[in-house]
Amino acid sequence: MLRPFVQILMVIWALLIPGSVIGSDTDDHQKDRATRIDLALRQSTVIQSMTQSACFAMGGIDVDRSSNTALLELDTYATVLIGFREGHEWLGLLPETNPDMLFKIRTTNRVWDRYRPAIQQIVAQDRHSVVMDQILTLNAQVIEESNSLARHFLSEFGEEVFSLEMIGALHLASHHRMLSQRAMKELCYIRFGLGGSGMRSRLQATLAEFSAAGLALVNGASGVQPPPNARIKRNYRTAALFWSKIQPTFDVVLADKIPGDAELISALKLNASVLKQLNQAVGGYLLQY
Repeated sequence: MLRPFVQILMVIWALLIPGSVIGSDTDDHQKDRATRIDLALRQSTVIQSMTQSACFAMGGIDVDRSSNTALLELDTYATVLIGFREGHEWLGLLPETNPDMLFKIRTTNRVWDRYRPAIQQIVAQDRHSVVMDQILTLNAQVIEESNSLARHFLSEFGEEVFSLEMIGALHLASHHRMLSQRAMKELCYIRFGLGGSGMRSRLQATLAEFSAAGLALVNGASGVQPPPNARIKRNYRTAALFWSKIQPTFDVVLADKIPGDAELISALKLNASVLKQLNQAVGGYLLQY
């Protein structure tokens, strides 16, 4: 059964989707397509946020908040995946009937069914090495399957609801949002000695990619339109301000030093503000179509 705050989140997401007002059958069809694309693009961000929250909970950092966030994201991801297959009235998702789509959804579901128990065990403070190996191994797989499903939706019916330029901006904006959460996950991995010696170089690469994507979104790039209105540009500037306050914590771990618990708790709170701004930016693109 869904937690009440997940239900509230789902309603908010539905309201962010253009055309969420019930209309004709054609309107419902268009709404379903836009909703599927939006939620599919969110799923990789949800996984990264879920995983970094579980990691911080395991490490004893703001345990209650981190655990609750991980469980919230777990419910969210699962509910959306079921909605893709069976439909979801609140979100405006119709039941899927296309065999190819159903196959892709089932493929993603198979990996998710292996990943979910590992997250639940970590949040429950089960630090068994087998569980940690599952997290480290399956995280990349569930992210790839989530991204594959989003790409499938975009290729099948993206141009029904968005221009090519809008698809480019929306895809990059969603990827940029995901990178913010991946960086926090990698920060946690490094702090608690997970993922091996190459994790620092991976974090450096993630931070560089996040910065480059942010510049492309603000200024425009090949195949990516600049923000269509001042509100989206303001979202990105505000997110960059919050992000700059997290940067010193990234610098500490990249210098092979250990940040204090208070510094990590501050980074988590700032990260929540970054994610809020990036969610609003992506929602702003959707309101343009």
